[in-house]
Amino acid sequence: MYCDQFGTNLTEPSDFAVSPFRTDGEARLCSELFAQQVPDLSLILDGAVNRNYTPLHNALLQLISISRHVSQ
Repeated sequence: MYCDQFGTNLTEPSDFAVSPFRTDGEARLCSELFAQQVPDLSLILDGAVNRNYTPLHNALLQLISISRHVSQ
């Protein structure tokens, strides 16, 4: 009954923050470049679960650097 009345989402999806990219192409390029630098996200998750935060830290720094480069 709830699903019929309100749908499957409790709230409307919204953006987390303003995108730094001017176009979808820039966002795709950032994703592609990040995937080249960090090809296996499971290693980051495994490290974080086992209290080795260095891979996560390094991946975030890479993502920030790539995002800045692509969005300039």
